[in-house]
Amino acid sequence: MLSGIFYRDVQFFRFYKDGVFLDCLIKARRGPVPTYEEKEQIYSWFDRKKPSKGTLVGRYAARRQTAIRGDIRFNTPGHFWDGRLTEYVGKYDSKVLILTSPNHNTGRRLENQVFTRLSFNHPRKG
Repeated sequence: MLSGIFYRDVQFFRFYKDGVFLDCLIKARRGPVPTYEEKEQIYSWFDRKKPSKGTLVGRYAARRQTAIRGDIRFNTPGHFWDGRLTEYVGKYDSKVLILTSPNHNTGRRLENQVFTRLSFNHPRKG
């Protein structure tokens, strides 16, 4: 099963190997890629036993194709509480998650949305 944090713009998903996921909207302050300090905060916010306010909790289904690749499917109710479920379907590997989902504003499908794994490497100290 999938494990780790993946993000695209302000959308962050935290996947656990047992099929649980957390979904949260987070705006990085210093640009499109979170800084090391922001990554520390982001990791601390994803607590499955005590999710922070605004974090959605759900279950996902994944099928591994190889040791690091597979297919994934899950639903989330959305962050605007309008009663609509958003279905995500896609593929993953060790570095990216590629999802397709409906755009409720336009009615069209959002194809091949690339979510990058949030790596947590400590910056080199000079």
